Amino acid sequence: MAPLATSATAAATRVERPSISTTPLALPNLLLMSPGPSSPHPRVLAAAGSPLVGHMHPALLSAMDDVREWLKYVFQTRNRFTLGVSGSGHAAMEAAVNAVVAPGDVALVAINGMWGERMALLARRHGGDVRTIQAPLGEVFSLDDFARALEANPGVASVFVVHGESSTGTLQPLEGLGDLCHKHGALLVVDAICTAGGVPVLMDEWDIDVCYSGSQKCLSSLVSPSPFTMNERAREKLKSKAHQIQTYYFDMNVAGAFWAVDGKPNVYHHTSIGSNIMALREALALVVDEGLESVWHRHRSLADKLHAGIEELGLELFVKDPSLRLPTVTTIKVPEGVHWAQVTSYLMEKYNLEIAGGLGPTVGMVWRIGIMGNNARDANIALVLRALKDALHHVGFLPPPAHAAAPPPAHLVTVAPTEANYPCSAAPYPGVAASQTSGDGAAAAESVRPSKPIAASATADPGASAP
Repeated sequence: MAPLATSATAAATRVERPSISTTPLALPNLLLMSPGPSSPHPRVLAAAGSPLVGHMHPALLSAMDDVREWLKYVFQTRNRFTLGVSGSGHAAMEAAVNAVVAPGDVALVAINGMWGERMALLARRHGGDVRTIQAPLGEVFSLDDFARALEANPGVASVFVVHGESSTGTLQPLEGLGDLCHKHGALLVVDAICTAGGVPVLMDEWDIDVCYSGSQKCLSSLVSPSPFTMNERAREKLKSKAHQIQTYYFDMNVAGAFWAVDGKPNVYHHTSIGSNIMALREALALVVDEGLESVWHRHRSLADKLHAGIEELGLELFVKDPSLRLPTVTTIKVPEGVHWAQVTSYLMEKYNLEIAGGLGPTVGMVWRIGIMGNNARDANIALVLRALKDALHHVGFLPPPAHAAAPPPAHLVTVAPTEANYPCSAAPYPGVAASQTSGDGAAAAESVRPSKPIAASATADPGASAP
């Protein structure tokens, strides 16, 4: 047998030193008006730069407690099982499917865009017997659609629905669906990635069993951890399939113990991303300070303003029914003779402004503009409309202007927000009174608005045993 290599030989490199420059890399400073991520508030970025501590340090565990309580407010729920899943919204979707779909379970998935398709894919990969209902792109499902599907597919164990389908820009009505699912013995799982923190998500009132969202969308935080909540009905399903759970990382039984959802000491599950938890805590604090009613109204009113401006430019909105348009993601039909990328590239190069093209089934068909969280403000809507008009002149959709447009103000071209021009601490956003509401279930928000912090006994599930 050959002798082991000497330490000197073992220390020699086998791969040459990379030639890539090690100069610090600066990313462009963009205004992110796409369907996500959205531009964080300066306070969120500052919180992300907090000193690092261990993942079981009391200070970080205390921040996790705040995140849990404030997420209950955003979801309008008293569910004890409320936490952040380490990962993007896709990780939260995976965790939701993993929690409620056992091999052989019949899962009914509503598909009217890319994210319904993704739900169906994950349910199949977890061994589910997936049945689907389909709606044309830009349309939603009626309660009768779900009733017929449940009657035609006896034994459905779970129903999966996307609340805000960002690939098409639709907002799916959910009132009455939870009750219908439960009458058929099924759990209701809702994807609120593009809605929670931007439009009403009334988990308890709508009788939703599992709901998840994305931290980088309407909350304008960093990517991860992703908001996640489930009620006691769903937890019973999770506990009953514990022996079947294939993945440890997405096992919500142990993730819940890590987040101390039952009031017991935190139990190690994985090494969490402390800086991102601090960022999410700050993003949620901004929502709590402003109040959900004001947040909802701000997103809806600015979406209406954007929609009106888009139509004034001669463009057509993809979703025909105004009541079914997703306030946080606006979809616009790409006109005949215009390539979508010509416009998005022009906006990026001239204005440092990011909007998106279509996604999945809408690729090449639409542009998508996000109005989310910290970006949902008048100045940004004005900039988007002015820049879009300029781009449409540039690509020949609109005739050349009589006079060349003046360059946009520098403070609108690049994003260098300060506390002064992005006020978010104690007062509502400019132009939105705290008493104003959206009219879409807004009055329900104060019923579970937290007083920082909420006592644990005040947030337990109704009828659930004390931890």
